[in-house]
Amino acid sequence: DYTFTPANLSALPGATVLWSFGDGTTSTSTSPAHHFTGSGADYVILTVTDAALSCNETDTNGIMLNLCNYPGIIDTTIISYNPVTLGFQPSLTNAGYTYTWNYGDGVTGTGSSVTHSYLASGTYQVTLAVSDATTGCSATTTSSFSLDLCGLTAGFGHSGNGVTQYFSAWSYDSLSAIVSSYVWSFPGATPSTGTGNQVSGIVYPSTGVYSACVYLTTSGGCHDTICQSITVAPPTYGISGAVSKNAGVGFVGVVYLIRQDSIGHLVLIDSTVSAYDSAQAFNYYFYNLPVDTYFVKGALSSGDADYAGYLPTYFGNVLTWGTATPIGITNADVTGADIALISGSNPGGPGFVGGYVSQGAGLVIGNASNNHEKSLGDPIQGVQVNLLTNTNQAVAYTFTDANGHYKFANLALGTYKIYVEQLNKVPNPLDFTLTADNPVDSGANMSVNSHGTTGIDNVTNLQIMEVYPNPVTSSVQIQIGCKQATDATLKLVDLLGRTDLEQKVKLTTGQNLTEIDMAGFAAGVYQLLVQTTGQQSAYKLVKAK
Repeated sequence: DYTFTPANLSALPGATVLWSFGDGTTSTSTSPAHHFTGSGADYVILTVTDAALSCNETDTNGIMLNLCNYPGIIDTTIISYNPVTLGFQPSLTNAGYTYTWNYGDGVTGTGSSVTHSYLASGTYQVTLAVSDATTGCSATTTSSFSLDLCGLTAGFGHSGNGVTQYFSAWSYDSLSAIVSSYVWSFPGATPSTGTGNQVSGIVYPSTGVYSACVYLTTSGGCHDTICQSITVAPPTYGISGAVSKNAGVGFVGVVYLIRQDSIGHLVLIDSTVSAYDSAQAFNYYFYNLPVDTYFVKGALSSGDADYAGYLPTYFGNVLTWGTATPIGITNADVTGADIALISGSNPGGPGFVGGYVSQGAGLVIGNASNNHEKSLGDPIQGVQVNLLTNTNQAVAYTFTDANGHYKFANLALGTYKIYVEQLNKVPNPLDFTLTADNPVDSGANMSVNSHGTTGIDNVTNLQIMEVYPNPVTSSVQIQIGCKQATDATLKLVDLLGRTDLEQKVKLTTGQNLTEIDMAGFAAGVYQLLVQTTGQQSAYKLVKAK
């Protein structure tokens, strides 16, 4: 049954209407009610005629007629478990219709809303037939679904920092069944069992690979067991602090994280950048760090207005890695590793120093097979050169250019020391004095070799040529080159400046070979020194465990 009404007819009070309903019947009523007796597509046509104006207007509208009100889709709900009982009903219902169900397991039922219990897992096709005795029409719709009464899909994960772990389980099945219990097994851990979908505080005796299991039971009586291997990794922690200049204000630059391995070798492993100045210090944070020993260094970038006035500084507020304060991570984060950049003090003057940094001995000569590594005497670009007074007051720093050259201008007259600062290289400063008669030193050349950084003037007569093996576990052989026979002193100095060995040696002109037994020395980095009157040669020596 439909009711039809024209729009805007009030504007033509003298008009007449004619309706054609597409089924052979018509009406001249303004808003007729019409009863359709069959399904299908029909076109309803409205004709409006105004005799006074001698005009008419026609409008056509199509309608689809479904006298049986087909059920659409079948809605399914879970009524209960054990056995699993489902409820079914069509999305559309009509009180005058007859509903016949086939549940797909050989059982049928009737009614607009029904329930059925399934006793076995499987894929079922539920069919609903709808009929209308008044019109004689009928319709059928089918819905397919899979039912797995005890087919739980379950798993679990774990997290933690080191040997203390946290476990969390998850599960689902085709019925979205509620898991009523979780029982855990943690072989080798304390405690070794647990309950609930989340368990914390499981402590393992050490890192390694272990097995863990969880046993699940659903509210419907289904069970599942999941076991898997888990890896307990060493704990990790963080290092944080603040880097600043100007008494705690501002920093545009880079903070470097350096790691010390088991034999004392330092390696740059990470960095973090501050891109803008602020009224506060730059707070840095390095995370996911294993238990070990680290160093932190801060340096301004060229984008900072004070770039030339503050030297790159290690934690401990020192300029060299050998005197920097190590940061030992044991079982907690390290905070407060603050660095106040050391400012250079240069009152200015007529002085000038410059020179050349070249590749020293100890590296493979460059060729095509080794990617043309630096050869002896080649310039080294980008190495840091620090300038200090003879009383260790910081003055300035710079980096070598593409040709290995560096320079410091506008220096006050006085006595200075200059050295190359590089990780794992023992710095041996070059001393010089700028006077009114000689305000310029343009030949302050330095060498970077496999073990240290050395002023060229320091090795005119004496040089450690080779140390083998290095790292050393017991006995080490030292080859010393000497241009003129002399008496010398051989020393081993640790990173704290303590002299652990001192012995006299006689050097002849040419190559000299001596040996030291280091079996009883502690593992770490040492500075090997050979000294004569006015001469010194140094070499970095690593004692392995």
